[in-house]
Amino acid sequence: MSTRRQIGRAGTVARVIGGFAFIVLPTLFDRPHNGIGWWDALAILIVFPAIAIAAAAGVDWLYQRRDVADLRRVRTGWSLEQAGATAIVMLVVIGTATLLTFVSPMNRWDVFIFVGLSMWLAAARGYGGCELLALPNVVLRREDAIWCPIYSPIDHAERHDDTA
Repeated sequence: MSTRRQIGRAGTVARVIGGFAFIVLPTLFDRPHNGIGWWDALAILIVFPAIAIAAAAGVDWLYQRRDVADLRRVRTGWSLEQAGATAIVMLVVIGTATLLTFVSPMNRWDVFIFVGLSMWLAAARGYGGCELLALPNVVLRREDAIWCPIYSPIDHAERHDDTA
């Protein structure tokens, strides 16, 4: 796991603001009626990160079965393979988490809290990949190369400005 920050000041601030929006705005407009229980904490800290780990591992497995060149391209930003990997991870994580709110005691609010906390963790670590993978990457001591469609352009522009 790299100790070097992958994002600059603008990327960090953007993630902090995004995390704040994901945590505070749903709380203001859609407070859980029963409060937050142990099930919600379990979902935010264990279940959703486990889903993210499974999604990232599944994407790695799919690309490893294809071609070495495809795997190399998925590890490179701004490729069709990278966009596909990002879409798969986001759909699996957000889709499964949302589905769980319908079939379990979890609140939909838990999904927002998980995403917001993941953004804050990514900002604190300086992690430039998909924020949904921030907590799993800390736990597993790995660095997934799956980028974020929202913040990667900010990080790219900031790196370009620093080299100019």
